[in-house]
Amino acid sequence: MLKSALAGVSAQRLLLVSDYDGTLADIVSDPAEALPWAQSLSALGRLTQRLGRVVILSGRSNGDLKRFLPVPGLVLRGDYGLAEPNAAELEALSRLEQALRPELPPGCRLDRKPASLSVHHRAAPAAGEHLQDLVHHLADPALLRWRPGRLVIEVMPARAEKGLALREEIDTHRPEAVIFAGDDTGDQRCFEITSGLSLPHLAIGIRSAEAPPELFQACDLVLERPADWGRLLTRLALWAEAPGPGDRAAGG
Repeated sequence: MLKSALAGVSAQRLLLVSDYDGTLADIVSDPAEALPWAQSLSALGRLTQRLGRVVILSGRSNGDLKRFLPVPGLVLRGDYGLAEPNAAELEALSRLEQALRPELPPGCRLDRKPASLSVHHRAAPAAGEHLQDLVHHLADPALLRWRPGRLVIEVMPARAEKGLALREEIDTHRPEAVIFAGDDTGDQRCFEITSGLSLPHLAIGIRSAEAPPELFQACDLVLERPADWGRLLTRLALWAEAPGPGDRAAGG
C-alpha cells in the first residue's frame, strides 16, 4: 500500500504528521514513562532529512515532545496544535484545575499542560462517567471544550483542534502527498481530512481495545500497535532514501 500510495511523489514534497501517545509510543499508566519505540525514533531521524516536513501533532506539551523526541528538524505542535492560548483561555483552564483537583476520585490524576489539561483515570476506569459529569459542569463552555479519550478526559481551548492544525499545515505548505497517523478520538477529524484529499494520501489508525472501531472508518490503513507504525516509518525512510522513484523499495 505504501508504494502504490506514493507512486510518482517526490519525498521532498511529502507531509508526514503523527500523533505521539498510542501512535509513536505505547499508552502506559504513567505518561512520563511513555517512551517512543526505538525504531520509530530512528526512522524519524532519517525522515526529517529527506521529507518535506515531518510534524508531531499531539495533546502533549511541546516540552514533553522535545524531551521524548530529540530529533533535529522535527516540527512539534503540542497542545493540539494551538500556537498560543489567550489570557481568557488560560484563566478558564486554571479555574477548572482548581475546581477539579479536590473532587478527583482515588486513582485519578490531573495533568496540567501549558494550554490544556488531562484527567487520567487509567487506574480507576469506573470513574470515567463521574469525571465526565464533573468536567461538563465545571468547564467554561464559552472558552473550553472537552472529550473522552483512552481512559482520559482531555480539556482544551475551543480553538485547539488537531484537524484545524492539520488543515493549516496542508494549506500553508502545499504538499504533493500527506500521511497522517493517530489512535484516539482527537485524531478522527485528521483521518477524515486526510482521506478526503484529492492528492495522494494515507490516513493510518493504530487500533486498541480502548478505541471504538468506528473511529477508524475514514482510515486507509489500520495497524495493530505502535510498533507496527515504527516498522512502517522505517519502510518510508527506505523509500525516501532511495535514489529515484524506480529504485524505491517501500514495499506493498
